[in-house]
Amino acid sequence: MSVPGLGIGLGIGLGMGMGMGVDALVLNSGSPTALQVLRCLDSGGVGCALADQRPPDDLLAARSRLHRSFYRYSGWEDFLRIGEEVPGAVLISCDDRSIYSLSEHFQELSKYFRIPFPDHSVLVRGQDKAEAWRACLEAGVPTPRTYQPSPGEVRDLSRSLEYPVLVKPRLTLGFIPQHARKLYVCRTAGELESSYDAVNRTHPDPLIQERIPGGDDSVYQIMVLMDREQGLVGSFCFRKLAQWPLRYGVGCLCVSVHLPVLLEQTLSFLREIGWFGVASIEYKHDPRDDLFKLIDVNTRFCGETNLAMAAGLNFPLALYHLAWGEQVSLGEYPDGVYWTDFYKTLRNLRFRFKSGSYSGMPRTFLRAIDPRTTHTSLSIRDPGPAAMRAEKMLSRVLAAFTGS
Repeated sequence: MSVPGLGIGLGIGLGMGMGMGVDALVLNSGSPTALQVLRCLDSGGVGCALADQRPPDDLLAARSRLHRSFYRYSGWEDFLRIGEEVPGAVLISCDDRSIYSLSEHFQELSKYFRIPFPDHSVLVRGQDKAEAWRACLEAGVPTPRTYQPSPGEVRDLSRSLEYPVLVKPRLTLGFIPQHARKLYVCRTAGELESSYDAVNRTHPDPLIQERIPGGDDSVYQIMVLMDREQGLVGSFCFRKLAQWPLRYGVGCLCVSVHLPVLLEQTLSFLREIGWFGVASIEYKHDPRDDLFKLIDVNTRFCGETNLAMAAGLNFPLALYHLAWGEQVSLGEYPDGVYWTDFYKTLRNLRFRFKSGSYSGMPRTFLRAIDPRTTHTSLSIRDPGPAAMRAEKMLSRVLAAFTGS
């Protein structure tokens, strides 16, 4: 079987699920990541269903013509019913909350689904920032200076730090809806104490971390796929050129690069925690010591999954075959492949224009509209999701003009 960027050793799983009903169940249908995973799987002939806790009407991936059915669930128990309808489907989660919850019921769900991610004890070591930080120390992977004080120690610590610093929850589940941000940026001891208290009330025992200097283009991300023996199946590295929101958001303009040091560090970290499946690890280059320091761990596919696809590497299809126990390998990829989330890029440019930060704006805009640049949702073959985003963008513009 030949797929661009994917070498597959023929195994017992090949052909048993593909092309016959639903072969994979993709979770979190509202995200661009789920849409990209759906398209990558469809390109390899994998029939997909979608699942979400929300109704499908306003979900991005649900607007795609490529899914075969949609399942709504309220809790993990609903997957027992869904599993009876799609027995043997590969379960692919595209968000932190669902993968965390489902991993707690690994044994029950494995009776119905093929599950290509590790059990809960391993998953927590990646999702819990304190556990991940300790694993980095064990593996020798550079990180920003990090502290995990008790509430009684924060006051004394706040007077000994260099500012700014960041306050991060150990687990991000439910944090953004409650705090309307990913983390707190503190520039004074007083801000640190109040921010720590705010985070500690909802997400106990947060971390305090130094902020590494440098802009959004100092951030790099590497997507890695590992088999059950922690062997490397494939990797893909890219650089963020712009983010939204600025500094602490997600990539909205990215380009493929090669940085062997990031692969080396990532493998050390993932093998330390015993990882299996896909992970996307984020680093920031520190100009003070020329080190790439791990700043975030995503235990799932990232929003740039189709950037890897545009560069010739189909990670979701490789993961699907891994779940069937097949021998899989991903090949090489070129540097200089660009990707944009055009909707978020426009928001980035609008903010920079209003704040007077004009440097690099023309270059960002021209790269985003370059026909060679891959888009997160735009597809002539599957126009529904892009049309949905265009409708939302137009409604925002109209609201701005009318003041509604």
